[in-house]
Amino acid sequence: MLISSMLLTACDSQTTNGSQQEIVSSESKNTDTLAVETENSPTSLDNLFTYHKQFKVNDTLTFDVLSWGSESKGNYLILKSDKLSNEYFSISGQREGRIINAFITDMDADMQAEVIVVTQSRTDNKGSLYAHEIDGQNKQADIVLPDLSPELQKGYIGQDTFYVTKDRLIREFTLQNESSLKRKIEYTFGNNTFILSGNTDK
Repeated sequence: MLISSMLLTACDSQTTNGSQQEIVSSESKNTDTLAVETENSPTSLDNLFTYHKQFKVNDTLTFDVLSWGSESKGNYLILKSDKLSNEYFSISGQREGRIINAFITDMDADMQAEVIVVTQSRTDNKGSLYAHEIDGQNKQADIVLPDLSPELQKGYIGQDTFYVTKDRLIREFTLQNESSLKRKIEYTFGNNTFILSGNTDK
């Protein structure tokens, strides 16, 4: 498991000449080591991961999205756990900003999950999206959200909201000096690509 591999083992054992010999941890021997053991406690793990959301597809298939680092930058981790086939798969990546949402979709109805992670910058409140499609053989493809065109950038000041409606990804943000006016941008999804399909200001 990922979490257990991140923690140093207190002791291990090995067999020498038919007898079992305990190997005492380096800390108890007071030797110089690179790292010091920490307690495997919920408190320490809560301090390590700044975001965690779990998605249950069915009784045997789950996805976990985790994040660690600062609120301005860090890494994210996606864990796929398939207990039925006893397969476990992970994706990790670097992020800018803090994670504010994550969701699992199948917008193109191909029975392959899209995992979407949404972040927001602390400096300018601009939103970013990190997305991956994972197939049944645990092969993954990065999905890139197109940059806003100069026309769509007019009045943009961040504070993005992302959500999925049926087969479309929706991006909304309030326009500068127009507190009651929002720009809504719609994307369809196909061939591991978000495709701009329209936009409205209302």
